[in-house]
Amino acid sequence: MRIGDDFILDTRSRLQPIQPAVDFRIGDDPAPDGSGELFRLIFEASSKALDEASAVSRENTAKLLTGQIDDLAAFMVEGQKPGILFELNLNMRNKVLDAYSEVMRLQV
Repeated sequence: MRIGDDFILDTRSRLQPIQPAVDFRIGDDPAPDGSGELFRLIFEASSKALDEASAVSRENTAKLLTGQIDDLAAFMVEGQKPGILFELNLNMRNKVLDAYSEVMRLQV
């Protein structure tokens, strides 16, 4: 079975580039006093993205069960997003806790 050019063009038209959850640049700390505002913003944006992806996944699951979704591949991709975002949040949290533990072990 050969996949036609129309399928490939249709798939390309539906692809969207990944956008960062927070628009920041290195050195642009919203709180120059060192209060960690940038970390808070990153974690909030990441958890908000996770919540939105979970809601979309639940909605798509309901649509699939009622027969409103025809594109199974797109459904599977959208279904993987919450899991990936959860892993990202978990790894970010673990890295921050590891860094905090390292700082607390420093001898003054």
